[in-house]
Amino acid sequence: SFIHELKKNNNQNKLFYDKENIKSTEVVDVIYIDPTTFDHMHSVLDIVLAFLFRNFKAKYESQKEEESKWIAEELIASFQNVYKFLSIIKDSQTILSEEFDASGSISKLAKLSESINLKEELRALLKMYGKYMSTAAPLTPKVLIAIDDLDLSMTHAYNLTEQIRKYLIIPEVVVIMAV
Repeated sequence: SFIHELKKNNNQNKLFYDKENIKSTEVVDVIYIDPTTFDHMHSVLDIVLAFLFRNFKAKYESQKEEESKWIAEELIASFQNVYKFLSIIKDSQTILSEEFDASGSISKLAKLSESINLKEELRALLKMYGKYMSTAAPLTPKVLIAIDDLDLSMTHAYNLTEQIRKYLIIPEVVVIMAV
């Protein structure tokens, strides 16, 4: 109920909506995450990125206006950057094995430094995404990530919360967890 009220942005005389930060916020997307669907192959970042891209693609394909097409192209490039950095982080075993090989390449160091930029790139992506998906221009766009029953998947709960802490505690994201 709380999440649905946030998404509606219903500011009609409710005590909760008297808070300025809520009044000035537009939830442009709600991503529901079921922790029981996690496995060792997919991370919360994979799921968030997939949801965002799916919703972006739906709007992009239905859009008729040419003036916002260039923004969409920038957004696609940003999605690609974030996905590339995420792939580098996910393939940490390969990075570790290559780190100590005899050839020692500067490109390996470049890959490692790029992965450090994931949080900044994700934030830039979410800023562009919010502007692109927003329907209420003066409001601040945010993506809402809702995670219910985190305690039902204790094997993945730590990794999930650690990824949220590392990468998704940014101003463009609101995370709501139920345990």
